[in-house]
Amino acid sequence: MEIEPQARGRTVRFVILAIGLLAMAVMLTVLLHLTLAAAHQMEGVRQKYLARLAIVVLVMLGMTLVMLVWLATRFVIDCLRPSHHAPTPYVDAWAAAGKRFKLAEDDDVGDLEGDTDDGRDEEDGEGDGEEDGGGKPPRP
Repeated sequence: MEIEPQARGRTVRFVILAIGLLAMAVMLTVLLHLTLAAAHQMEGVRQKYLARLAIVVLVMLGMTLVMLVWLATRFVIDCLRPSHHAPTPYVDAWAAAGKRFKLAEDDDVGDLEGDTDDGRDEEDGEGDGEEDGGGKPPRP
């Protein structure tokens, strides 16, 4: 199995999690062994409580092993799944917008390059009233 450069971060996370789960499983196994050895030497109520503790540790160890198997399965599935995707096709957004946008028949675009009319009269610099509310005089 070859590790792709893009998947190295994911692989590192899988390995770190697997090491942590293995360390937890080893510690729980040692704790289970010590608890059972102590329960074997005790009698009465202490033996009963140590046996209950051993059952709890055994359940935790089982859950840890289930998570470790799940992690290994996910890792193998991710490695076997092809991750080569086709590149996203280039879409010219301006061309697509131009195809969708249609001018009305009576709409006159005018000469866009030479159009310098910004709505102001050349003599007094005042606007023609179209931008500021339809012919109202400007406020003082």
